[in-house]
Amino acid sequence: MTVIERAREVLTLHEKTEHHAVEQLAPHNELAPVQIRLFEPGADELKQKIRALRIDEMRPVEALRFLEDLQREIG
Repeated sequence: MTVIERAREVLTLHEKTEHHAVEQLAPHNELAPVQIRLFEPGADELKQKIRALRIDEMRPVEALRFLEDLQREIG
């Protein structure tokens, strides 16, 4: 078995797992995953915050807090 064949098998497994998780978590059996649309109007502020990040200088806790704040803003 080649590396590429194995990678395809792993990808297929992950895709099936993702679809199963979405089916279980989607309200009212809506299968569309929730995503932030970065290219719609109004997302400029979010894009600026992400661009301003200095990821290499962040501690893991700081990154989690940043994500938590973003989640509160969009949620």
